[in-house]
Amino acid sequence: MLCDLCSIFGLFSSSPEFSKECATSGYYTPELLGSALTISSKLNLFTADKKRLFALLVANVEDAKNAGAQDENLVKDAPEEFLDPLMFTLMRNPFYLLTSKMMVDHKTIKQHLLNESFDPFNRAPLIIDMIEPATALKEKIDSWISQKRLEAV
Repeated sequence: MLCDLCSIFGLFSSSPEFSKECATSGYYTPELLGSALTISSKLNLFTADKKRLFALLVANVEDAKNAGAQDENLVKDAPEEFLDPLMFTLMRNPFYLLTSKMMVDHKTIKQHLLNESFDPFNRAPLIIDMIEPATALKEKIDSWISQKRLEAV
């Protein structure tokens, strides 16, 4: 089973989005993936190619975790309009809720809608089709992050 899971995860080793999600999931520790790689190698569960792919994933997830930590330090003084009003985290992908006219991060509202089918601000019925990307705000946030990264160098 470990071999199968590591092989599947290895297939996503070239996906920056997958690495970032692994790093920020709350389940990742460097020891976890490292142990899986060590055990699989000791038991000869991998072909050379599968081992290379999984090792690449381990490195990419660690890089994503480090980049995320650096970004969190950059955004400690984020303007209030950039913060998700439910989670108080920096919105990376803001969406506009048509029912309450509020903006929240896409990840936050998707998670909410998995459990409830109402707007968290006014309890009006809400489905995923009733949210729209807030592209202007996203561009503003991305620009602000880029500026903060330049200032940190």
